[in-house]
Parts: sequence; C-alpha cells; structure tokens
Amino acid sequence: MHAFSTTMASVMGHKYAGDLITRAQKIVTFFRASHQPLELLNRLAKSMGIKRTLVTSNKTRFTSVHASIESVVRLQSVLQEIARQRTALLSKEVVKIISEDMFFVKLKQLCRLLEPFSLVIAAVQAARTTLADVMRYWLYLAKQITGVASEGLPSEFKSHCYVAYNLRHQEMVSPMCKLALFLHPMYRDVVSKGRSAADSGQPVEGIQVQQTADTAIAEGHPVVQAA
Repeated sequence: MHAFSTTMASVMGHKYAGDLITRAQKIVTFFRASHQPLELLNRLAKSMGIKRTLVTSNKTRFTSVHASIESVVRLQSVLQEIARQRTALLSKEVVKIISEDMFFVKLKQLCRLLEPFSLVIAAVQAARTTLADVMRYWLYLAKQITGVASEGLPSEFKSHCYVAYNLRHQEMVSPMCKLALFLHPMYRDVVSKGRSAADSGQPVEGIQVQQTADTAIAEGHPVVQAA
C-alpha cells in the first residue's frame, strides 16, 4: 500500500495538481467553517438530489484528498448557484475560485486521475489480496494514468505522472511479482496474450492489457512510456 500511496502523493505534489487541490480545499474550508453558507449549500444540494456534503481531508491520508476534491466537483452546480445568487455570503477569494472558467474542468480531470489510486489503495488492504493482485493493480494504474493523460493534461504534468509511476514501478515490481501473476490461474491468459504480442513485434504504445502484461512481465521495462 505504501508504494501506491507515495506514487499518489508524488502526483499530487506537482504544482499543477497542488494548485488545484489548494483552491478546492479553500472552498471546503470556508464552507465547513461558516454555518450559514454551509446550511444553504446543504439545503440547495438536497433540493437538487445531491445527498453528500463537502468532505474535509487529512494531509496524511492521500485518498481523503481525492475524496475532498471529488466532493467539490460533485457540488459544482450548487456552489456556482450560491456564487451567482448569494455572493455576499462568500469571501471574495471563494467567489473567484468558483467562478473561474476552467477550474471545475481541470478539477474533474484531476479527480479522474486520482480515483484509480484511491480504488487500488482500498483494494490492496483486503485480507485476501495476493502478490498477483498487487502486480495487476500496477498494470491497472498504468492503463488508467495513460487514459486520463491522453485527455489533454498539461505536458509537463503528464510527464511528471509518468516519471512518478515508473519510479515506484521499478522499485516495487520484482521478479517474484511477475512470477506470481504468471502462475495465478485467473491472470495466466493475460500473461500468455502479452507474450504473443511480444512475439509479433507489436510496439508498446499506450496501455493495452496485452502489451502491458508483456512489458511488465516478459521484459521488465517501465509500464508507462513518457511522451
């Protein structure tokens, strides 16, 4: 779990992600500390069929940061309505953040990038998690990171995500992990298809399951290829 968490922390530590997270947390902090705006937020959210409120985060629990910014995205329409109609209840800084044209677009994309990390960190703590599962989670993360990165992340941030992933992948994925995946009856088909892809000389571009299995298991190269 530690390796997945530190990879997630590294992704969030980039200035692009950090700035978005800081602005989202300013919204959360303001509303959670202000009785009248929070009451209005919850009332409007309920009228729109949104049940959950804004979620605070804990700096030492990286998945809670994702949960916090996801709550801001979920309540986008409510926040924007309050910023338009009840500006006097909010601070100028919060109104500015909520009203920024691309803020929620970028925050949604960051949420999509962080969500697989949260899912993997939760899954890896299950009592029945095996070494093969851990290897599969690395492959899943590689596929998800590449998928979101292809949606228009800033090139510098995208490269940072690739480097962060590859660094931890190289440190943590041992021959024993690869063997565990190869021997696991549920995943053997993925591995064999991966080797077939390698035999055909198919290039590793993006994160296709078969190509990923070949890259990570047969050759031991980093799964994510920086653009």
